[in-house]
Amino acid sequence: MAEEVKESTKEKSSVGRMLQIGGAVVGTLVGSGFASGQEVMQYFTAYGIPGVWGAVLTMVLFALMCAAVTYYGWKFAKSEHFSAFRHYCGKYFGTFMDIFSVLFCFLVGIVMTSGSGAMFEQYFGIPAVAGSTVMALIALGSAWLGLEKLTKVLGSTAPICIVFLVGVSLVTAAMNWGNLANADAMVAAADASGNVLRAVDFAAPLWIVIIVTALNYVAHNIVAGVPFISKVGTQAKNGKEALWGGLLGGILLGLCALALNFGMLTTYDQVYMLEVPGLEFAKMLNPVMGAIYAAILIIMIYNTIVPMMISVANLFVKDEKDPVKYRAMLIALAVIFLIGGQFKFSVLINIIYPFVGYVGIVFMVVVLVQFLRWKCFGKKEPQE
Repeated sequence: MAEEVKESTKEKSSVGRMLQIGGAVVGTLVGSGFASGQEVMQYFTAYGIPGVWGAVLTMVLFALMCAAVTYYGWKFAKSEHFSAFRHYCGKYFGTFMDIFSVLFCFLVGIVMTSGSGAMFEQYFGIPAVAGSTVMALIALGSAWLGLEKLTKVLGSTAPICIVFLVGVSLVTAAMNWGNLANADAMVAAADASGNVLRAVDFAAPLWIVIIVTALNYVAHNIVAGVPFISKVGTQAKNGKEALWGGLLGGILLGLCALALNFGMLTTYDQVYMLEVPGLEFAKMLNPVMGAIYAAILIIMIYNTIVPMMISVANLFVKDEKDPVKYRAMLIALAVIFLIGGQFKFSVLINIIYPFVGYVGIVFMVVVLVQFLRWKCFGKKEPQE
């Protein structure tokens, strides 16, 4: 049994470290799917004004889940079997979730390859297959040459990229604020044409659909993010830092989604048909803004797809154990990413993310039940 990390009474909590943890959580979960605008479009904007309440609920859920995972990371930083999935879900379901999260990484690689093609086609006017081929080859080359340091360097720009994306969204919303009153009408008109994709769409009162949408959005992000967010929690010096850092990160994530949602609500009739709506309203502000937005998207797609490719390859074979098989696996993944990436970006998000989200909702429920058992009903928490 690994020795549990004990909270130090001598080490005072640092607001700076809480902010660092919160920022790292945001940087981990705000990826290229978010930056494209397509993800937020399908989960919130496509429901009109009621979708705003879904984004608010998402902020609350993100805060709670991120706090639970960062706290685990602090508490069991020295565990030999470090896995928040297995800690909360037990040996069997936890192991399944560990494997499922890697499977999701594989699917995200396909989505990102498609997204790069959509972005190149929309901004540069070149065929989507050319853009997705370029990104697949760049990802393969980076993984082949072991350029993880490059992804870390580019990843360090994440806070600047996020501030820019949120800033563009808020400026767009402010400049078109008068359109907000017509947002529901714009959505209804688009709906009548049959061109609206929604992540969650079933026959039920709208408030129920909005709640399920928020749960699904948080859940699919958490499934992908748990291994990384728990490691972020190991940076905390005590439990207070871990909890408040996770809470802050979750709140900031929700605010980012709200900002992007308002940007698209106020320009809905101009962006809802596009694969990369965020890029379009940036271009509407200024051509230079559009160019910067496109560059940020390329960086964020790269930063997403390379770690995903490496994570999936490592599940089957390690580079240091069998370099030949490892590189063969990378080539196979690049080919699969490229083939799968020829499907429409918006359709892939509409199919893959909600599916993963429903599995993730089960994980979220298990976390809540376990928390109540351990904290409210006196059941002993596993110490690993």
